[in-house]
Amino acid sequence: MPIKNSSNASPNFLYLSAGFGLLFFLHFYRLWALPGFHFDEAWAMNYAWRLAFEPGFWSLEAMTPYTAPWAHYWAALWMKAFGPSLVVFRASQIFLSVTGIFFFALALWQRGLRAQACFFLFVLALLPALLFNHRFSIELTGFHLLAFGVGAWALTHRLFWLVALAWVAGTTAHILFYGMGLALAATWISLGKEIGAKERRSGLVALLLLALFFLKVTLELPEKGKPLALLASALGMAALLLQRAEGWRFWRARFWDWLALVAAVPFVFNALFFAEGSWPLAVAKGIESWRGVGGIIFAVFFLLFAFGAWRGFRLLDQTWQRWFLLSVTCLGLMMLKPTPRYFEIPIFCLSFFFALGLFSLPRWQKNLSMVFLLGHALWLYGLYFHLPVRDASLRLLFFKDSSRDFLAKQELVSQLAGCRLSDIKLVDSRVREALVALERSDWSANEGTCPWKEINIAFRSEFVGRSTKEVAEFILWESQ
Repeated sequence: MPIKNSSNASPNFLYLSAGFGLLFFLHFYRLWALPGFHFDEAWAMNYAWRLAFEPGFWSLEAMTPYTAPWAHYWAALWMKAFGPSLVVFRASQIFLSVTGIFFFALALWQRGLRAQACFFLFVLALLPALLFNHRFSIELTGFHLLAFGVGAWALTHRLFWLVALAWVAGTTAHILFYGMGLALAATWISLGKEIGAKERRSGLVALLLLALFFLKVTLELPEKGKPLALLASALGMAALLLQRAEGWRFWRARFWDWLALVAAVPFVFNALFFAEGSWPLAVAKGIESWRGVGGIIFAVFFLLFAFGAWRGFRLLDQTWQRWFLLSVTCLGLMMLKPTPRYFEIPIFCLSFFFALGLFSLPRWQKNLSMVFLLGHALWLYGLYFHLPVRDASLRLLFFKDSSRDFLAKQELVSQLAGCRLSDIKLVDSRVREALVALERSDWSANEGTCPWKEINIAFRSEFVGRSTKEVAEFILWESQ
């Protein structure tokens, strides 16, 4: 990975192992104690269970026409090997995230950037936002980080067939990953890079496969605009790859760099905002850590992260700079939605830039920054792992969300004792999916009989009638 003015210091391999070990530990620490399911995660676990244990159930499509079940099959294999449970399902997806990080760090190490690779892993461990995101398998974003990490490693070794495979697998798993490879191909062409036979062949095969995928999505979705635009972009890029890149001088105009920079600003701002970790924490647990002194900490982190990321970004050569700008521009055009899980790869890239920027600082500034990051991480991790979950309607600047999807459904289940879904008459639709998933593991271990007959469950704010018991922001009552 080309980086300007970089140090090639070679610390002991133990430093790399220690940084990776810390990341591994934090990802799996108290995995069973997380708050309740997001609806998409519960659905994904139930789908993986069907793939693993339902006779004759095979599928090439997951929740929507633009999501293929590659990560679901991976989770199904883990359930086959270790048994169906919430912890096993989440662990299977975290394993993908951690493996993606490993391949990215390995690419740095093998390029001679050994000190940077070690430092990056330690910095990543002190940036809670990505860890919070990885611990919830919402839309299975761990597979995207795996595809990105493997693709980055393959790119540094000029294994273009593997880059193309990672691009196709990531895009078919969720359509947003398309922006990464599209930007890379556009960067290669715009800079007039010599495109050899291997690069051209790999790119064309990938684009044609994705064109077929986008055609399928277009036919199956009622909204035709975006998939048709993606289909046109795939065919258009394939046409450009058939030409000599040197012939496309217009694409290399500096004007396009500035246009990409302006177009990327909204998406980059959202990524910087989410990278601090307070918003993902609030969405997951309903804890607004930005109140009071937390607001000052939030502001200091935001400024430090923006400064370090910009400093690191400037150390990259022109190819990687343009690739990142075009990537976030493509992603912004496809999904400018203030939800942390859609910013997985941009936040990861910004974290890498941030680590490079800090690494290049004088020692006392670097040490001071690391002390601040350590204090900030311990604060957020403490809130995340030890405070109870609560429901909250969240608003900060123009960001708004609710923690409802992450309510402590495990706590609700613990109060239901021996109850099963057959004992429940009414239930919130999103809760039902989570209870089905828990019935496959934790819930089924409860003994005894259900203490209620025809129990009803409703979200507190929607409840009207006689209350029997309130738990985890839900009301439990018996039918009249």
